[in-house]
Amino acid sequence: MSRAPNPSPGPSPSVPAGASPGVPVVASPEALRFAAWLQWTTRIGLTVMVTSVAIYLLGWLPARVAPEQMAQLWSRPLAEYLQASGAPTGWGWLLDLSHGDMAGLAGIAILAGGAMPALLALIPVFRRLDQKIFVRLCIAEVLVLALAASGLFGGGH
Repeated sequence: MSRAPNPSPGPSPSVPAGASPGVPVVASPEALRFAAWLQWTTRIGLTVMVTSVAIYLLGWLPARVAPEQMAQLWSRPLAEYLQASGAPTGWGWLLDLSHGDMAGLAGIAILAGGAMPALLALIPVFRRLDQKIFVRLCIAEVLVLALAASGLFGGGH
């Protein structure tokens, strides 16, 4: 019995870019720490999102917009959606998590901000290794992410 040839040219998808088949890829302890933190924040964010959507759809929390009306409102321009739903703008959703349709935003925020705790977890490691440039880079990246999320530079509604 013969095997069909691989239709796609290039390396196997199981071999990372730049690696040679048969040669093990070794990640640094720092990369593994970052990946572990990112994995946990992703799991938490997805769990919060799935749970909050279920709570919304089951009607366990009051909603600003009933699930059966959501599709109609989504097709409207933002200003009309905000007026019809009464949804808060900017970071106002944090004060509105008691509504089922707003609770899902917590999971999205956890997913979006998941790199921040992972980067913060690297700072003590890089300090122990006396890698000052990496400490500064981690701090700078966390500050950039925090400033971007703040909406101070034009984001938001």
